[in-house]
Amino acid sequence: MLKRSCLVASSFVLLGASTNSWADEGREQAGGFIQDSSLNVLLRNYYLNRDFRTGNNGRGSSPNGYREEWAQGFIANFSSGFTPGLIGLGIDAHAYLGLKLDSGKGRTGTGLLPIDSQGRAEDDYSEAGAAIKARVSKTELRYGSVSPNVPVAFVNGTRLLPQTVNGFMLTSKEVKDLTVDGGYFTSGSSGSSTNQRGEIKAFYANREVKSAGYGGLTWNSDPVSASFYAINMRDFWNQYYGNFKRSWKINEASTFFTELSGYYTEAAGKKIAGDVDGLIYSFAAGYAYKGHRITLGWQENTANTPYDYLGMDDNLQTTSIYLNNVTNFYAEFNGPNERSKQIRYEYNFVAMGLPGMTFLARYTNGWGVDGTHVERSSPYFGKWGDSGKHWESDLELRYVVQSGKAKGLTTRLRHATHRANSDQFERDLDETRLIVEFPIKIF
Repeated sequence: MLKRSCLVASSFVLLGASTNSWADEGREQAGGFIQDSSLNVLLRNYYLNRDFRTGNNGRGSSPNGYREEWAQGFIANFSSGFTPGLIGLGIDAHAYLGLKLDSGKGRTGTGLLPIDSQGRAEDDYSEAGAAIKARVSKTELRYGSVSPNVPVAFVNGTRLLPQTVNGFMLTSKEVKDLTVDGGYFTSGSSGSSTNQRGEIKAFYANREVKSAGYGGLTWNSDPVSASFYAINMRDFWNQYYGNFKRSWKINEASTFFTELSGYYTEAAGKKIAGDVDGLIYSFAAGYAYKGHRITLGWQENTANTPYDYLGMDDNLQTTSIYLNNVTNFYAEFNGPNERSKQIRYEYNFVAMGLPGMTFLARYTNGWGVDGTHVERSSPYFGKWGDSGKHWESDLELRYVVQSGKAKGLTTRLRHATHRANSDQFERDLDETRLIVEFPIKIF
């Protein structure tokens, strides 16, 4: 997969520029290895409370019914410039530190902090890594600790510290409005682990993946965008993703928009997860008027297994699933044969003269979950019943300071409520998160 991705990217490079223009553009872009360097630190304070209610036995879930932790993260990222010349060279590096502020033996398991052999949260943990990078014209290749951000491989930072994977990552923007991506990796570092060479996994299957490689492209020419990506998770499956977005500006104050996305999965190699063939797709349409934005969404999984994707060694998921009804704080509505609908309302208070403040309210309902057609040998067997159903409601209030010494300080208050019957994998839950972030630019 990596070789194919590199060949695709190289073909676009050849179409977009000659050898001479590469050299000219390299000289123009290279301000210098030191001059274009930057060092930024993000301070992240994170409180997470999860109360798993007693109304659902939670198939396959931890018996721990209450989880509450508070932690402080320090996220430092260094990025050098590129050396001048036809091939510019540089380095990216990061160092992360997490500190326990409050936890307890009966309250661990939020994903904020690693857990020791006694079942207690570690007082602190840290992780560091680096990647070397090379640039020719508008094409960049990185090797080392990298953070892909594509629909089939997106390592995230939804807990205290970001995730990373170890391998190659290529991005090319030689053609106007077109981005070509490719990558290959064999291990990763979870956001709640000190292991830099941890396993990458199929998340729901909870089985190790020896390697994964992806490639794809995105075309974005406002008001239309489209993308296609493919990933191979060795001896598990091949997955293909497609997306199309279109918006129509009705007048200066209002816009109508639509989006269609989908993944097709087919078993490959040793088929460690069994027969996972099937399509999951979502369609969303909405209307924005001044500060208001309302979206209606539909999602359906046609497979007898859940839509599964990339995970990490402590079984924290990435967010390698770009579908409308997956954007919830807890459940993903991607169970076997599941259908779901969503209504989402967002408001930007800039319309009331309060820039930086936004509000989100969302409700998602899923039904028709049937996991009884899963093979007995499958890692998904027994996790879903024959008539699963559930719903989730989410609320978020977010504020970003716009000026002054505290400019960029972000506060997010989130609350989620999830309810399900006993045939559904995810448990009943009430969840509250308070996240405060402050970015510091060192240079």
